[in-house]
Amino acid sequence: MKAQVAFEYILVLGFAFAIIVPGAYLFYRHSVGAGDEIVSSRIHKAGIDLITTSQEAFAHGEHSWITYSTNLPEEIVKIYVLRDYELIIEFNSGGGTSQAIYFSDVVMNGTICGKNADNNVVCNVSNSFHTGLNKYRVESKGDYVSITEIV
Repeated sequence: MKAQVAFEYILVLGFAFAIIVPGAYLFYRHSVGAGDEIVSSRIHKAGIDLITTSQEAFAHGEHSWITYSTNLPEEIVKIYVLRDYELIIEFNSGGGTSQAIYFSDVVMNGTICGKNADNNVVCNVSNSFHTGLNKYRVESKGDYVSITEIV
């Protein structure tokens, strides 16, 4: 009789673990994926807002400027303008370093410009990029828009 009770106890424990372990694994995978989605949506919002603000400043005319404030997630590595019309946000994700690319209808420029390995002009929007609260001055210079961080 004692052997039967012990066997039933082990059987019930085994069944409970057979349900709990896969359930915990599925919950963990879901929560990790949800975190990446939240970061991606915050990055997407920052990119779209910077492009929209650039177009608004350009539409207002030369010497007009708009201050754009955002709280950037810690996964962002850097933000720069490539080939005058592409705003690129590099960030770390579960699969490594990724890029979010946003295209503008107006010419954009940053603080420090140089050439990359492909001989394309690259302009950083900040002298020393950091995450957290960032304020950018988006100013129309007539034929282009300058995006610089307010320190």
